[in-house]
Amino acid sequence: MSNWRPDFQPEHLYFVTTKAVNYARLFQRDVIKRLLVDTFDRFRAQKRWELYCFVIMPNHWHCIAQFSA
Repeated sequence: MSNWRPDFQPEHLYFVTTKAVNYARLFQRDVIKRLLVDTFDRFRAQKRWELYCFVIMPNHWHCIAQFSA
């Protein structure tokens, strides 16, 4: 198990993108998109990040966020 942890600078904005393995269309169903949005909202409520924008595509998502220290 690695102890590596990303070094986020609290004053910087980050562009984050993900993709599903083999470009599976994971985010095509509304219930899955709702889970992702609820997770984003939970991170915001816990002050783990400030989310500026996001887009959910059928097989990936992108966001611009500022992470807490």
